[in-house]
Amino acid sequence: MSIMNMCKHFILISVLFHIRCSSTIKPGDFDYYKLVLQWPGTVCNATAVNCPDQWTIHGLWPASKSTKDPIKCSEVGYNEQEVVTIMDDMKMYWPNLQKNINTILWKHEWESHGTCSALTIKDYFETTINLAKKHDIKSYLQKKNIVPGKTYKPDDISKAILDSVKFSPALRRNCKQKEKLQEIFICYTKGLALMDCKQADSNVEKDVLYPPIPNQQLAAAFHQGNEHTCDDASSDSNRCVHSRVEYPIVLALVVYCLNKNWK
Repeated sequence: MSIMNMCKHFILISVLFHIRCSSTIKPGDFDYYKLVLQWPGTVCNATAVNCPDQWTIHGLWPASKSTKDPIKCSEVGYNEQEVVTIMDDMKMYWPNLQKNINTILWKHEWESHGTCSALTIKDYFETTINLAKKHDIKSYLQKKNIVPGKTYKPDDISKAILDSVKFSPALRRNCKQKEKLQEIFICYTKGLALMDCKQADSNVEKDVLYPPIPNQQLAAAFHQGNEHTCDDASSDSNRCVHSRVEYPIVLALVVYCLNKNWK
């Protein structure tokens, strides 16, 4: 195949790739929400300034019933000025349990998930907090005698949530310390009505530890190797999320081909 023909094929493939990426990741192009709540006893590490004794928000994730969940759907960046009026609630319900700068978590959650919600920055964070306020997970579990510091069957944890919420949750363990419960998903329709979560989202199959909240002196030992906590960023694979970086490179190669062969 000549260089000219190779360039023609390359340009065609590049254009089709860009069209696919542009058309498949759009704000609002999802089926339902996952409200992801995390347990500080599993997530906190030695750098955490605040390790509260309550379930906190990880994020509100637009989700798909049939394909990979959408992420990074637009270029709109996180702007803290948009959430000044709800900052106290954000610090209380949505703290960064791994680093001592909350903005790191908020920025990540907005750029990865909030941009797919078709909500404004303020509406995304305010909606998430209002949903989280409705769920006292620790109380739900305590009603069924499920308390931190012991090991439980995943079905017992799920049933305790189901009895209070009336819809099935999904349970997630820590990716490195797989014996520890880390997250609970509560699912909502796009209209914010409760619904059952997909059980495929659960990865807790065996008995799981519901860890106690560690004191700060023991935190480093208790959470050794726990700094990476199965973040949703791993779902970037097989998506078009890198197209914003790749596209300038593609464009440069296209220009090169045009100048080289189509003069």
